[in-house]
Amino acid sequence: MQIQLNWEENAVHIVDAVVYPYPDLQRLWLRVAVSAFAEYPDLDVHVVDPAGHEVARLAVIELHDQELSHTLHLRRPQANAVYHLTLRLTRGEVLDQKTLDFPLTFVDPDSARST
Repeated sequence: MQIQLNWEENAVHIVDAVVYPYPDLQRLWLRVAVSAFAEYPDLDVHVVDPAGHEVARLAVIELHDQELSHTLHLRRPQANAVYHLTLRLTRGEVLDQKTLDFPLTFVDPDSARST
């Protein structure tokens, strides 16, 4: 008899994601929340500039926490340009994917959360 102690009631997915450029516009603060999971998923993050060139990448193998906070460093930042951030949650197959478009302008995270 096998007893399963961990289970997933729903499909694992990205609950929320937000990105804030630092004041120097050379780094991004990324915050991601993932739904509950029984087996550790992987998270891939890609940031591309307006021309479609990859300027930052992050790979998290076996994400252990439901919340992630990380700093990404940008290559050749272009102030005020619109960047595209793609999040892909996988575990052998794609579980969820989200894309965020954001301008490379500083926004104070404390004031942004209060609105």
